[in-house]
Order: sequence, then structure tokens, then C-alpha cells
Amino acid sequence: MCWSSFARVPFLKNRLTHRPLGDGTGTEYIGAATESEYPVQAPQYSVTGRAIIYGMRPTKNPFSATASDEPDRLAEIYRAAAQIICEKGYDATSMNDIAEAVGITKSGLYHHVSGKRNLLFNIMSFGMDSLEEEVIIPAQTADDAEQRIRSIIRNHVHLITSRSTPHGNSPVTILVDEVAGLTLAQRRKIDQRKRAYVNLIRDALSKLKEEGKLRDLDVTAATFSLLGMILWLSRWYKPQGRLNPDELSDEVTKIALSGLLRQEP
Repeated sequence: MCWSSFARVPFLKNRLTHRPLGDGTGTEYIGAATESEYPVQAPQYSVTGRAIIYGMRPTKNPFSATASDEPDRLAEIYRAAAQIICEKGYDATSMNDIAEAVGITKSGLYHHVSGKRNLLFNIMSFGMDSLEEEVIIPAQTADDAEQRIRSIIRNHVHLITSRSTPHGNSPVTILVDEVAGLTLAQRRKIDQRKRAYVNLIRDALSKLKEEGKLRDLDVTAATFSLLGMILWLSRWYKPQGRLNPDELSDEVTKIALSGLLRQEP
């Protein structure tokens, strides 16, 4: 499901799915369930919505702005996988491709990850974590709808452009639409998080319309047009170009707001 497929509907609660981790350290649980359905103590939930169970190895977000530069094999695997899947597509990418990119054997790769599908899901979840931490949460603290939409535009543009690779793309942003490679439960989890963001933008624009600040625009059309404008940056922005992330954030914000807001008399 792509971003434009979302209607305003309640979140769906998917059932619990689980599988052993490839390195034998525990079990990965994905989804939502009641406490009685867990074979061990009830889990704590991270911002990704993934259950953290005793025995499951925690993983820091390798795509976060605060990610450490210290050697981290698992983070290296996630970053390499994101780039390769972005270039070749999910179906055409093999675990051998990913293992070769990080200089380990295929069996060594399975020591760190349980399979390609869960690897894709984790990459998407990390991407949504970054969106939540750097775009959604700051926007929710804005004083009014105009400041909220301004914050959303600027911070999302900066998130995408500051993560662009020398190849001229932002792999994680692009991969969030590779949902065909996920299980139904995983797809629902990602779609729920996308929908929450779409609704945040739509609510801000609806409020601006109520206040008479929005141009004579359909709110839904404006929401997805704005989102499409921002997301497409992941495909054309090149970090070695004339504008750095801060400068481009300023430019896109001016362009977007001039098309959305009524001009003051």
C-alpha cells in the first residue's frame, strides 16, 4: 500500500506473529495481542510497535541522526541492505548480495538476521521511527496549525535530504513503499504508522481551513500533493549539489506554504 492509499479509518489490531531469531538468542514477536497470548512476561513496546521480549537482542536505529559511528555489524547490514534493495528491488535482492556487501558469508549473515522479509520490515520500522522522532513529535508540540505544518515540511525535507547517500537517493524513504515484500501483519503495522502521519498533516490543513488561512483547496488533495512533493526528494536530491539540506528545507517550505496559505493583505 502506498502513501496515497490511506483513508481516515481507525487503526487495525493485528494478531501476534512470531519466529525464532536467526542467532538463537530469542524470539521476535510482531503485532498486537493480549497479555495472555505471550508465552513469557507481557512485553514492553518500543516506538516502532515491536514487542521487546526477554532474550531478544535490542537494536539501535542505524538510520538515526544520532547513530554511532562506532563499528556495528548489524547496523552495517541494515544500511547495506537498504541501499541494495533500493537499487535492485526487494525480489531481485538476495541474502548473498547483502552478505557480500558487508564482507561476510551467507551463514554469517543469518547469525545477525532471521531472513530477508524481517530485514525489510526492520528497515521500514527504523525509517518510521526516524520520521516519528524527527518530524511527528516536534510537530505535535507546535503552538498552532500553521507552525505545525511548517514544522512538518521543514523537518521532513531535512530528514530525507540529510540521509541521502552519495548515489543521490534516500534508501529508507524509498523502501517504505516496498510493502509487497512483507507479511500481512507486518504490512498492517507499517500502514498504521503511515496513516497516523497522513492524518497529522490532514488535521493541520483542516484546522487552517477552519481558520480561513488555507487557500480554496480540497484538504485531501492538498495533503497528498504536499506529501508527494516531499517524498520525491528522496529520488532526485543529490548531496553534492548546490543546496545543502538546510537550504533546501527553506526553499521547499517557502514553495509549499506559498501554494497552501492565503496571502496576508
